[in-house]
Amino acid sequence: VLCDKPTSFDSLSDQKLKEVYALAKRHDLSHFIGAALSKKKISVSDTAFQHYQNILFETVVRMRQISYELDRVCQALEQAEIIFIPLKGAVIKNYYPEFWMRTSCDIDILVHKKDLKKAIPAINSNGRFSVSGKHYHDVSLVADGRINIELHFSILEANNNLDAVLKDVWEYTEPFEKHNYFMRLTPEFFLFHIYAHAAYHFLRGGCGIRSLMDIYLLENSLKYDGKLLEELLEKAKIKQFSFELRHLGEVWFSNADHSKITLSMEKYIFSGGVYGTKKNNVIVRSTDRSYDRYILRRIFMPYDVIRSIYPILNRHKYLTPIFEVVRWVRFIFKGNYEARINEVKTLNSLNADDKQQIDEMLKNLGLREDGK
Repeated sequence: VLCDKPTSFDSLSDQKLKEVYALAKRHDLSHFIGAALSKKKISVSDTAFQHYQNILFETVVRMRQISYELDRVCQALEQAEIIFIPLKGAVIKNYYPEFWMRTSCDIDILVHKKDLKKAIPAINSNGRFSVSGKHYHDVSLVADGRINIELHFSILEANNNLDAVLKDVWEYTEPFEKHNYFMRLTPEFFLFHIYAHAAYHFLRGGCGIRSLMDIYLLENSLKYDGKLLEELLEKAKIKQFSFELRHLGEVWFSNADHSKITLSMEKYIFSGGVYGTKKNNVIVRSTDRSYDRYILRRIFMPYDVIRSIYPILNRHKYLTPIFEVVRWVRFIFKGNYEARINEVKTLNSLNADDKQQIDEMLKNLGLREDGK
């Protein structure tokens, strides 16, 4: 469907469809099954056909609602004279054959931190949204239980390598068409941000199939300065990762040949979902570390990480021990201690071969968490 190519089969059993659906759903791609059954004339049962057509219809409606809301947000910020940049899916959808193919669960918009207090009421002028507290790089505005706007004042990922480039985001912007406040990222930085965001999630359990689709389409349609993009990738230390991620996309969508590393990446990505799995996350965090070091690290968060959660620590580092305690009190009273118990159980159940394979893959990709 994505590349408008013929399939190598003309029918699917209900059982095989269920297996495909299980994978597609984890990656928020089940609507592609409905599109494939419609366009590619694949023979399936009438019940199955109708089921996947319903999924496709629901997805189109959902994405049309999100596109409508995005237009409203952009108009509101433009009228309020607030400089802003739509991010990720809000822009990437324009490079897909159909806008609804590129699903997303939220709308990402970046504003200057100084404009945040002004931007929230501009978007929420009619009181439709419930506004969450400030997180380490965004504020969420939710309406109707379906539309979630992530209003960013930063795109930092709490990763030193990535943030060395991401911190300069406003230096890589340009006005969009004839607008005064609607900005867009330069092609090189836009593509870099997609690679950086994929790397962030890859180091936390998996980046999802959708990231590969984004990169494949952008690499084949976006006009950019290859040398400048390479410099950004090198500075963030994800050049090798970006090369292999692009290669895997070409394997899937352009019939390129697999390599040992793309096979391991495929297994890792397929085993997760849009944002990976807790098992993969624990494996990545625990590779090259002893059990005791891993547990200690989870109990006492490194300063460079905890300061992104509690910005006051940027000015008063000596308060770090106090906020370590605050963090654990919050875990206990919010019930998050159960998640930590499950994490330890997952750590205890890890297979040594799985750890070794993922550790080797990360080394080949040039990825290694730097304390984030």
